[in-house]
Amino acid sequence: NSENVMNRVKRFYGRKLYNKCKVVYTGIETKKFYHKKGEFFLSVSRLDRLKRIDVIIKAFKQMPEEKLYITSTGPEEDRLKKLAEGCDNIKFLGAVSDKRLLGLYAACKAVISANIDEDLGLSAIECQAAGKPAITVREGGFVETVVENKTGLFFEPNPGSLISAIKRFNKTTWNINVIRKNAKKYDIRVFVKKIRQIIKETANSK
Repeated sequence: NSENVMNRVKRFYGRKLYNKCKVVYTGIETKKFYHKKGEFFLSVSRLDRLKRIDVIIKAFKQMPEEKLYITSTGPEEDRLKKLAEGCDNIKFLGAVSDKRLLGLYAACKAVISANIDEDLGLSAIECQAAGKPAITVREGGFVETVVENKTGLFFEPNPGSLISAIKRFNKTTWNINVIRKNAKKYDIRVFVKKIRQIIKETANSK
């Protein structure tokens, strides 16, 4: 589902299998997403060490003027809530419904993701479908789906770098149409078209 995963195939299984692979990005229903004025920054990753939510919390502890909403649950929930104690600008929402998530995407300023070597990173695509930028670490599938300074910003996995990225974000004028156009490359219809093409090519080669 990404060049990132395909490169892992080459690393662990060898070039022979790699040469047989093709990338088909996971498709989303872009038409479901909508846009509202942004009021907060949003994290939608599972509360797990691999998602590095602690990096995001540590950054917002130094930015009390910026609001952070954190969705989802996970094994790190207690530790992360303790880390954020006393910070009125950080709010844990727990597990949310698909409808609520769409609303959060619509009403956020941007989605922040610090995931370690994420396969693809659907959150960065979904927020772009809502016309919202993605602020992500410069690694994994994010480097394939985020266009720096046009559909989002990159940061290094430490609080200081994220703070700098948010300051840049606030000084940048974002074009909603450009952001949404990028997300349409990952629409479910594009996914279906590519899968059908691969099936047809495979059948004809037999």
